[in-house]
Amino acid sequence: MADSAAPLAIHDTERILRVRQALEAAGFTPTEITRRLKPGDADTPRRDVPRLLKELQADAFGSLSRLFLLGLAAQAEELHELLGPSLTEDLQALGLLVEHGSDARISTFRFAPFENILLLQECPWSPTIPGIETQVMSISGSTRTLAQMAISTPCESALELGTGNGIVGILQAASARRVIATDCNRRALNMTEFTARINGLGNVETRLGNMLEPVTGELFDRIITNPPYVLTPPKPVTEVRVMYRDSGLPADGLSESVVRGLPRFLKPGGFAQSMINWAHVQGQPWQERLQGWLKENDCDAWLLRFETLTPAQYATQWVPKMPDGEFPGYLETFDNWLRYYDREKIEAITGGLITLRRRESGTNWFAEDSVPKQLGPCGEAILRGFTARDYLTSLRSEADLLNTTFQLAPEARWVITSQPNEQGWLQSGSRLSLTQGLGFTLDVDATGMKLVTRIRGSRPLGAFLTEMATELHQEFSHLVSISSPLIQTLVEQGFLLPERRP
Repeated sequence: MADSAAPLAIHDTERILRVRQALEAAGFTPTEITRRLKPGDADTPRRDVPRLLKELQADAFGSLSRLFLLGLAAQAEELHELLGPSLTEDLQALGLLVEHGSDARISTFRFAPFENILLLQECPWSPTIPGIETQVMSISGSTRTLAQMAISTPCESALELGTGNGIVGILQAASARRVIATDCNRRALNMTEFTARINGLGNVETRLGNMLEPVTGELFDRIITNPPYVLTPPKPVTEVRVMYRDSGLPADGLSESVVRGLPRFLKPGGFAQSMINWAHVQGQPWQERLQGWLKENDCDAWLLRFETLTPAQYATQWVPKMPDGEFPGYLETFDNWLRYYDREKIEAITGGLITLRRRESGTNWFAEDSVPKQLGPCGEAILRGFTARDYLTSLRSEADLLNTTFQLAPEARWVITSQPNEQGWLQSGSRLSLTQGLGFTLDVDATGMKLVTRIRGSRPLGAFLTEMATELHQEFSHLVSISSPLIQTLVEQGFLLPERRP
């Protein structure tokens, strides 16, 4: 029987290569799976199985889809006919197929397309799936968000902590020369390494250990993590700890330890990004709480906030669901969570993404924003946000701002809203928006738009304001005072890009 901690033969490189080539020859690739079947990134709902079965032909692609997407068993004779005896044998030898009944085979994992990666995931139909405590989390909302927010510029080294199914670290392999993925779950590392190899990636290394322990003494250009940040009450010895959710630390202690610990492993100029949850503790502003985690770490920090939940809302989201027959136990667990939050004086809980950049000279800065709609990959927009805040914190006076030449971001759009009246249409609103990356939106009044529409990158800001002051018959100093906050916000949110400074 296969070892549940290492179920896949990751060192059988010849078989893995043969299987990869066979999958490609059959068209069982992320692009073709998405084009032909349009499944979700992480799952194929069971209700979709009958429909998809009707669309699959009796060929190699259809056979692989039935096995690894729909979770259906197949007779060995059928597999030999459609896939060939050698591929069937390779799949079984690698641990991807097991016997099911007298002469049938069923898959032990699901393959799912995620961007350009064929991702290996746990599947509910597998007869070899372990207990919940060591199962590897499939693609979650936070995984998708982190993958979308991740910085992906070329670099020498990238590290993913608590890699889980490995997708975020594996996506980093396209831009980093070397990727290290750590996890304290052997099964997660086994699956991650197999996914890397079946996708032909040879620059992903896995290491066993808790968070940063396996890379002690090393420095990286980039660190990314989606750790088990959920604020859970202490568990009795008899209760199972879910490795991908429960940190074992009090309240938001895991998020705090990650934020405090990451900077020591960053090269100067390196970036670290982590999904975190933090508590709003009675009597302490939450900004003060987070800034306390950042003291003396030589890092600039930009926090993008997601939703804030009451303790009851948070418990509803995270208390494990139970069968209807065990509903009294669910109520007891729910109340236990709320009592814990009450003891810890936790009034609310917020989730977010924090991006750190190690910078050892100058005064470090902290910024926070409510995260806007994410429109495609956001890594470049996050880098732009750091550049913008570097510029703003470097301004010595208002004159520096006025002497700067700005360019409008190419993805900026001006949206005018009008409503009908007796004379026709009356303009009722004016808004700027970004159509890529972090999709910030900003309502701008008529004076602000007069200024924004003039900016071409040809002259400094002060020249445009001088012209406007004359046209509007306003004092130049007054126009500067009302325009400067708008310009700074437009720079922070990525609408205006500083080009040339005096």
